Amino acid sequence: MEETRIYNYFFQFSEFQSYLEGKRFQGQGIHFDSGSSERSVKPPILSAFLDPKKGFILQLKAGKTLERICTDWTDNFWTRKEDLFVWNVSPTEQIYFQALDRNRIHIHWKSSNDILFSGTIEVGTKSLFQKILSPFIRN
Repeated sequence: MEETRIYNYFFQFSEFQSYLEGKRFQGQGIHFDSGSSERSVKPPILSAFLDPKKGFILQLKAGKTLERICTDWTDNFWTRKEDLFVWNVSPTEQIYFQALDRNRIHIHWKSSNDILFSGTIEVGTKSLFQKILSPFIRN
């Protein structure tokens, strides 16, 4: 049954939050800076994970590092638009999430004048050492 679940449609924020738990996503995307005439050589890298103590953390590395942390899973900051969850970080910044399957999320992160990131991030693979230690490590 798990294999046939439609991942891109959650009815409640708690379902989306459960989907994120215990996973560390990372991937490359595109970045568009409307104020810059230069094109970035390296694609931006985004990592996302749910830390039980700090909240939902997004870290973007695109020349400089940008981090956003969400600790509030209420309608004040989140909305659902059909198959998308939208995190309204501020009045001028929104991040759109669409779960594609069990291990991939498409993210579109925009501000009032830039697209900071657009791409698909995936669950990272763990090293053998991390797999061995994981039962003994607490978050």
